[in-house]
Order: sequence, then structure tokens, then C-alpha cells
Amino acid sequence: MRQSSAVCVLYTQDPELHQQVEAYSVDSMRVRQVESVERLDSLLNQLSHCILIVDLRLEGALSCCGNVIANRDDIAVISLGVPRSEPMLEAERHGVYATEETPLVRTRFQALMKRAQRFLQLQVENEGLKEQVARAVSPALTTPPTHTAITKPAQSQPVAPFSRSFRNINNLHALTENIVESVAG
Repeated sequence: MRQSSAVCVLYTQDPELHQQVEAYSVDSMRVRQVESVERLDSLLNQLSHCILIVDLRLEGALSCCGNVIANRDDIAVISLGVPRSEPMLEAERHGVYATEETPLVRTRFQALMKRAQRFLQLQVENEGLKEQVARAVSPALTTPPTHTAITKPAQSQPVAPFSRSFRNINNLHALTENIVESVAG
């Protein structure tokens, strides 16, 4: 069972980057650092709707980004690295939520974290709305349609007088008059 909370997972082995991310994180965000891919996989399996910050300087960081993006749409992946470097461009091609250059700029990083949090909140709200729609639609699908029997009128009217009303189709007034006379007839 996955736990949902405001958590930021930082995949790095750099203690300075860890301190910087922790210091710059928004108030309600908990930062959990992992240094190995195995520990990262284990931790992400316990969480939902979290932010994953990946230090692209680590070996295997790009494949980690690709795997998370391919398998988990409830995680916003932010990659950190050197601007316009090959790993940063490759991370963008993988479809990460955002890329940010190192060293971090406090105001930019905080704004990015707030946007990522809002993105995840919107995902949760969207999932809730989809569930509500599914619950509303499912009873309608399980309820059998009600059929009303077509009953023959006690006295059936002849069809011939009705067909005569179509002779004056060019004159709308005459048409309605003929229909009324035929039905009343």
C-alpha cells in the first residue's frame, strides 16, 4: 500500500546538494535522501504523488529517470545538472517534469517545488473526479433499461386520410389543417 504525503525524494550522493535541497524546500515538504537505486526503488514503491529529484551526476541517473517516468505517472521527476549538458538534454527527452541547474538558486528552486506540489495536488483531484464519474456511470450501466410496451389504440384510425394531408405540403397552414382534420375525423 502506498502512502500519500508531501514528500520529496532526493537521489544523490552529494551531502552539500542534500543540505541545499533541504534548506530550500518549501515548509510542508519532507526531504528523504537515497544514495542507491535499490533503496530508491524500495522507497518509491511505498510512496505515491511525490517529487523525485535526481542528481544527473550519478551513474545510472538517466536510466532511473526513464524507468520512473515510464512506470509511474504519479511522481514528478526533477533532474539537477549542468545546463545544456548531454545528461540534462537526455533527461528532457525522457520527459522529466522539470530540469534545474546546479548550484541551486533558492527562489527558482522554491518556485519549482511549489509548482510541482500543485501539479501533484491536481493529479490527486483529477483521480478523485475520475472515480466519482466512474461510480456515477457504473450504476447507469448495471440498471436494465425500462421498456414501455407499445399498445394498440382502442380504435385505430385509418391511414388513408392522413396520407391525403401531404398533398398540400407547399402550404404549411393547409398542411396543419389537413392533419388536424384527418386526426379529428
